[in-house]
Amino acid sequence: MSENLGMPYLLKKSGFYYAHNSSGYTQRAELAEIYTKSYAEKHADNHEEVTAVPVSDAIKSADHINGYIERLEEMRNALNRMANQ
Repeated sequence: MSENLGMPYLLKKSGFYYAHNSSGYTQRAELAEIYTKSYAEKHADNHEEVTAVPVSDAIKSADHINGYIERLEEMRNALNRMANQ
């Protein structure tokens, strides 16, 4: 989801979110793929077992994801250092 059109949405099926980059399913909303509201609702309408969930319903605070962001930045920095050696 590259466009900034409001609250991003997640897709949830049988208690699991669609994982980022079509890599299966995850219980962690922080690891889920994000979609526009329009796409998520259309997809959920066409798949009985799927629900569209606003990110704000799954993650209550931006502070909740700070630890994930910090770890991802550490991984990116380490990979960049390796690539520049």
